[in-house]
Amino acid sequence: MQSGLPAYFIGVFMKAIAEKISEWLIPPPGEKIPVRERLLILWLLLLGLGLLLYLTGNWPISPGGLPLSGHGHLVFFCPACGGTRALNYLLQGQLYAAWRHNQLFVLALPLLLYGGLILLRSLATGYSLTRLYISPVLLWLLLALIVLYTVLRNIPWPALDLLRPPV
Repeated sequence: MQSGLPAYFIGVFMKAIAEKISEWLIPPPGEKIPVRERLLILWLLLLGLGLLLYLTGNWPISPGGLPLSGHGHLVFFCPACGGTRALNYLLQGQLYAAWRHNQLFVLALPLLLYGGLILLRSLATGYSLTRLYISPVLLWLLLALIVLYTVLRNIPWPALDLLRPPV
């Protein structure tokens, strides 16, 4: 009976920590994020965007991708394989080349841009991020889609060659 007691206290402790972290990250409704924090986040976003544009302009697109690519270490194509090159091609305006490297990333890009716009709106107004409800069924479907995409792009069948990034 006493063996469950420490697990209970650990659960209560972890819940209290999670509540404190969520209070720190997301202010209560109607309360603004301090200006210093907004400027820091905006500065980091601009720094990241500048680095991305610098790398896009100076980084030659090689067939093997980055030296730390997952395919070289894992011997299979993960769902993100080709995503960096796809982003690079998108920034250069080459939609087909981006599609050829990672279809899932190209399809998810509008959602990523929408999330970026919500973040920018939050930074401009100072209010916390909009809380969106996403159904657990939708999350499971997205996870199943990612797993299916990963499995299909690793089946050595000529009809599925288009799902794999060019190596």
